[in-house]
Amino acid sequence: MHVKNHFYFLMLALWSLVLSGCGVSAIVKENEIIKVKDVSVTSPLRFSQFGASRERYWTMDGLMLNDFRIFTDVKPGENLFLHTKSRRERKGEGSLYKKGMDALEVQELFVDTLKSAGLAEVISSDLKPAPFGARKGFRFKLQFQTPGTGGGLIYHAIVLAEVEADTLSYLYFDAPAEYFFERDKAAIEKLFDSVTAPSVR
Repeated sequence: MHVKNHFYFLMLALWSLVLSGCGVSAIVKENEIIKVKDVSVTSPLRFSQFGASRERYWTMDGLMLNDFRIFTDVKPGENLFLHTKSRRERKGEGSLYKKGMDALEVQELFVDTLKSAGLAEVISSDLKPAPFGARKGFRFKLQFQTPGTGGGLIYHAIVLAEVEADTLSYLYFDAPAEYFFERDKAAIEKLFDSVTAPSVR
């Protein structure tokens, strides 16, 4: 745990430098409105923030304990989490967002991506329509397990997404099921409800 904490704080420090160069604060204050491209959310809590451009990562206690992400305008052919493409993805295969994907296909893409990342027992559920600002969106739940001898830690996750104009934008939250997910779920629901995004049609 000491090594993980050291790595987390090192990454946070590095991203703080990046954010300061972009005019973006490394801290999101309570009730602050944050805009990522044309998507805005209002935070009910204080978060540490890093990322830039089309992606933001927020946490309260560390990325292993609560992880809220905002991704905007993921284009066809891009990795779901905007990571550097693997060799397989550079060939057009693997966990890439594709033009014309519907809600069920996006949900399946999340499952495939998490499995490719080495997570186990990845399950999706409760897919249903949900507003994404002024856009027609959808949401679903995920459950997965981290690798480890004797079974890893079980996580729960929620995704709110939309696919207008052939790009994918979404909010993603995950946390360990045992304590942090239930503790933070109400605040994350407020974040989801606060989304403003103009229709692009």
